[in-house]
Amino acid sequence: MFKSKDHFSVDEDRSFENVARANVFKSEVEAFKIAFNSKRLNQYIPKYFGEVKVSKVIGLDGNDISNQFLLDCCYSLEYIPLDFKKINDFENYIEISNLFESEGIHFTRDSSYAQVNSSGRIIVIDFAIKDAYNETELNYL
Repeated sequence: MFKSKDHFSVDEDRSFENVARANVFKSEVEAFKIAFNSKRLNQYIPKYFGEVKVSKVIGLDGNDISNQFLLDCCYSLEYIPLDFKKINDFENYIEISNLFESEGIHFTRDSSYAQVNSSGRIIVIDFAIKDAYNETELNYL
């Protein structure tokens, strides 16, 4: 679920934040669809269950905090109870990045990974077809 403009401080440009985060969401969804359907990438990602509709978010205190999220920007993934680290710390980052790139997923710089077991298999999250946030920023100016 993506946080909305109302989650940020008053000093930030809230309309830009919502547009940028919605674009990031779209880029991530497209990337997950590609990876999920790719025989080469499917083994590196959590199961992707698709976009989900959320109508309300209730905080731990029981209050409605829906305004803090972009309710139409949600997707569901398999829960992986592992410790994730930034992908640029992974010894084979370039190789993995090139593999994702070859399938049309061009933004892995901000990705994270977790090692599944001693076999060396990894799971990658937070990737996108492009750097949608920076692209939005350039077009927003």
